[in-house]
Amino acid sequence: MSKTLRSFFDALSEQEKLFQAELASDSLGIALRTAVNELDWYAYNMARSGEPNLEQQEQFYILSIGVARLIKLGLDARPSYDVPVIMFPRTRELTISALECASGLGMIQHGRRVAQTVSWNRGEIEQTGETEFVITLPEKIYDEDSLEKSILEHYTAQSAQIFEEIVSSDRFKELGGKVSGLLSQLVYPFAEHFIGYGGDPILDLYFFGIARHRLQCQRGFDSFKFNLKFGGVEFQKYILALDFVTGIAIRHERFAEALAEKEEKSRIENLLTISVEVEPFVESLREAVNFLGQDVIGFTEASPEQAVTIFKVLSIDRESTELLDRPGCALPPFIRVSDSGAIRCQTGALHYAMQFLLDALRWHFPNDYSKNQATRETSMQAAVERVMTEAYDNLLFRRNVRLRYDGRVLTDVDLVVAEPRTGLVLFFQLKHQDMYGADLHAEAQRKERLQTQIEKWNAATSEWLDASDRESVSSATRLPKGFPEPSVKRIILTRHFAGNLHSDRHSNPPLSSNWEVFFNAVELAKQKHGGAAVSDVLGHIEKSMSESAKRTHVSEPESEWIIRDLKFTTRQAGNFRSDHID
Repeated sequence: MSKTLRSFFDALSEQEKLFQAELASDSLGIALRTAVNELDWYAYNMARSGEPNLEQQEQFYILSIGVARLIKLGLDARPSYDVPVIMFPRTRELTISALECASGLGMIQHGRRVAQTVSWNRGEIEQTGETEFVITLPEKIYDEDSLEKSILEHYTAQSAQIFEEIVSSDRFKELGGKVSGLLSQLVYPFAEHFIGYGGDPILDLYFFGIARHRLQCQRGFDSFKFNLKFGGVEFQKYILALDFVTGIAIRHERFAEALAEKEEKSRIENLLTISVEVEPFVESLREAVNFLGQDVIGFTEASPEQAVTIFKVLSIDRESTELLDRPGCALPPFIRVSDSGAIRCQTGALHYAMQFLLDALRWHFPNDYSKNQATRETSMQAAVERVMTEAYDNLLFRRNVRLRYDGRVLTDVDLVVAEPRTGLVLFFQLKHQDMYGADLHAEAQRKERLQTQIEKWNAATSEWLDASDRESVSSATRLPKGFPEPSVKRIILTRHFAGNLHSDRHSNPPLSSNWEVFFNAVELAKQKHGGAAVSDVLGHIEKSMSESAKRTHVSEPESEWIIRDLKFTTRQAGNFRSDHID
């Protein structure tokens, strides 16, 4: 790390210490509670404003990463608060104070994210004054994941459209009318400014159903088989708990709207962020998991001890603030501010639930997580076989094929797919990398590790293919007699990201694709070629990945960030004012 970059990191940390001192003097946790409320209020309004503009997206981004940092620093600053949890109406003075702290910390975290890109040689930094820095990013910043994101958005939109058709049906509209009536009937003011409401089985079915649809559309929903355990609790129960948590978050917003319409003194901004008593809430969570799982094959009833574990995983407390260390981390659904009380974060429940769950499972149960990761290759093998069998007849599949040369195993092939009609033989290397969300450090680490693994596999398979004849290929892959002259193609198939693997640096590089791109290529081949040959799938993958590799992020304007006496400017080469040039 250069001296200038180190100075910038140090300057950011010095500014953060001033915020830490403020939080340490906050004996009631008012700043934390207010900041979470402001984030929830901003997210609520943004979701209802149509397509958010760039300014709204930037403000939400800064506020989100700032609140995550504030939660960590706030919990770390004191061993406890003077009261379990404090609730109060929104005031201008408290709002301004909390936003200044959260946005300041957000800008610090943003500075760290930008500095991370410089440390990976993706930009340059210069110090233009004692506490002034200029960071210049490359003129072209390639968007390696753009294709994968666009295809995922396409299928998510299709799913949303199907769900919307269900919601628009007469039967569902009738149910929606009953729900609206119950919301108004069951909600009431609590302590003048806050909210209370009762329950009804109809509301549970309605909102848990909406929540399940949302969760199924989130990346990571299918990360593990449902029967695998973390901390003695099946993954299925964590998913059902998220269904409950997301469902009550959606329901809570609707109740807040109903009360605001019903009572003039009740304002939504005072109603969104609420506290919970931990012990009764954990019991409600257990009851909900057992209710939602009762018709699921293989489900076993959740015990009180398992409910405690689930809530601990879905919460941040003073023992687990390390989960919020990195800029861009996922926000939690719950912030446990005392042994008996917690704050519900609507934004965490509605925007980050799946990513937070996976991050928390990895942190709380690293051994279980590592052990369960090993099972995901088998799931990917089965998924590839299922998708390709539905599209093509008479394919041959071989799992875990070892490639031997000169008495030693060079490498293995996770899945071989052979097409007897054409002689095409596909060597699949399957990688189920974890999601990284907005965590740039995790992204860099995981992409670098993936790249290294693939380069080794590519070299080993190239060596084997160069030394092998038809008989060797047929023997290793157990091809039947009469199979045509085999033509071997290699493909790297990842679960979540593969854009950085597309490269022209190597001769005869393998194709690369993530699951969404691969699935979409199979669908396109079926539509355009009627399942004529597997090579059509490869053609679609190669074309789309090649085009995607040329996509760049939209050029960003020069931005100045000021935190007290620290100022840093971010700019993109070829897109900044000349007065910064010496």
